Amino acid sequence: MALKIGTVSKLTGFSPSGIRYYEEKGIINPSHGSNGTYRSFDFQDVALLLECRNLRECGCSTTETVSAITTNDELESVKALRECGKRLRAEIQRKELLEGFLQQRICALESALGKTKTVQVRESPAFYWTPLWLPGKNENIEAAIPGEDSGFIIPFADSSLLLPQDVFDTNIATESKNAETTVGYGIDRKFAPTPPEFRGLEFFPTQHALYTQIEVQSDFSIEASQLAPIAETMRKFDLTCCGQPITHRIMTLHDDLSRRFDEIWIPVR
Repeated sequence: MALKIGTVSKLTGFSPSGIRYYEEKGIINPSHGSNGTYRSFDFQDVALLLECRNLRECGCSTTETVSAITTNDELESVKALRECGKRLRAEIQRKELLEGFLQQRICALESALGKTKTVQVRESPAFYWTPLWLPGKNENIEAAIPGEDSGFIIPFADSSLLLPQDVFDTNIATESKNAETTVGYGIDRKFAPTPPEFRGLEFFPTQHALYTQIEVQSDFSIEASQLAPIAETMRKFDLTCCGQPITHRIMTLHDDLSRRFDEIWIPVR
């Protein structure tokens, strides 16, 4: 049965230009009318194009697809398919990481926006952290946000703040002065297969910590009222801070107030 290119396009999902591409590569060989302008396809052409569609949907490139179908070496076809499978597995693993990361942020943001925040005892994540350049501060630091090439993988890497270890030594609940922070950039080690390469890199191991969410001011300081529930929990359970508290940005809501929310871990004993 002779089929026109429009019909073949509907049957295979390929555009006419896509069909012509595979014709040029020798995968299909439609007959031409007497004037050479009309192509006539058969069901064998459709079957070959559907095979190309299958491989493309599995992640094979056009070059790999053509090679797998046209090669006379069956082992080469298997090799091409195996490479596609490896890439697909890597993509699935990354998508799973991204989905888990988003779910984690959703839960943290919902808690941060809730009327009451809970302070929980958790193990803090192992964390890579580097200070960021700011005008008048950290002048020896490169004036750039670390990127993928330095090991801070997007979107897992984000703004991260360090608080002084003695920030809870005073009665935070009655302090009116905001807590100052050191601005940096950090990433959970589980999202960084190898240590990032960036000047001033620090590593914070997993520790027994208090965990909650806080709102950060536009100047990167933290109001005493945000830290008061943490201080109250420490007094209630006779805990002391035994390391630098560290935060990681959850999200900045660009509403009228442009509010930023962070997760915070306070090492305690």
